[in-house]
Parts: sequence; C-alpha cells; structure tokens
Amino acid sequence: MGMYDCVSVPDIDCPKCGKPLSDWQSKSGDCVLDEIHYSAVDNFYTSCDECHAWIEFTKRVDPDAPLSSYEMTVDAVDSVLERQEP
Repeated sequence: MGMYDCVSVPDIDCPKCGKPLSDWQSKSGDCVLDEIHYSAVDNFYTSCDECHAWIEFTKRVDPDAPLSSYEMTVDAVDSVLERQEP
C-alpha cells in the first residue's frame, strides 16, 4: 500500500451530489502520513462517499495561490451513478 499525506482543506461540498467532502489526500508532499495544508502540495484529491465522484485539485503556477485559483477535476463513476437512479 502506498504512502500519502492527509490534506487540510476548507469545507467543500461534492459538485455532483452536494454531500460534504472529507479525507483529502496527496502524494505530492513527503508522503509520510502528515497532516498538511493544501497550499503545501501541488495536487490533492478525494472520492465522494455518496456518489463516488473523484474530485481532484491541481495547483496552477503561483505557489501561494488561494484555493479558488486551483483547477478542480470531477470524474463520476457512471456505473455507480446509474445504480443510484430510481
């Protein structure tokens, strides 16, 4: 099993289902299971417990950029989303 760091991120809701997100991780730090601030890494990510969407943030050029300047990527697992439809 690979090592990673836990990332401290302000409250963010899943852009797919609206559920609060938690358990952010990164492999762009020292990867020693430290709790680090999101500004200390170039990339961090989590998976939504509700809809299983993959949410990933990637830092742009400015190392002191606020979270709003990060690029966010969201990928949903279609088969999981289809199973949740009535």
